[in-house]
Amino acid sequence: MPYLSLENMQRGFSQIDPEQTILINAFYVAFDSRNGANRQIVNVEPITYIGAIAGSEFEDYAATKMYLCFGLNGSMTIHDHATPANIQTYNEANVLSGQHGNNAYVHLPAAVDEYTAIDINIKNLWFSRLVLEIYEYIIFNGYRITLI
Repeated sequence: MPYLSLENMQRGFSQIDPEQTILINAFYVAFDSRNGANRQIVNVEPITYIGAIAGSEFEDYAATKMYLCFGLNGSMTIHDHATPANIQTYNEANVLSGQHGNNAYVHLPAAVDEYTAIDINIKNLWFSRLVLEIYEYIIFNGYRITLI
């Protein structure tokens, strides 16, 4: 899909709520030269991804690729771990910008203390790549955006 203007993006998708409109506006101001930023959006591609994080495009950093995320779910098959589960998001400069986790701390008297990771749902953010600890699978709903 070629460049999609802010106005067309907001007008063309009836399911976009007011919070997502604010996110889209902020993204365009931060990254599109048509709005005064030093980068330019050249491609906007809607994507839905359901699958394992290992080997997916979300792990790799590229200076020309960003994700505008309306929904990101993390899940796993094994629930008890010695370290907490989290999803780390990285910004356009490949610097850690957020850690998101949903963990219950469990003290086990005869064993190592453990964290029981619970599936997580994150909404309305942008990132350049993801690093998952413990979480094995993701559901992503949003856009892959190419910048120059």
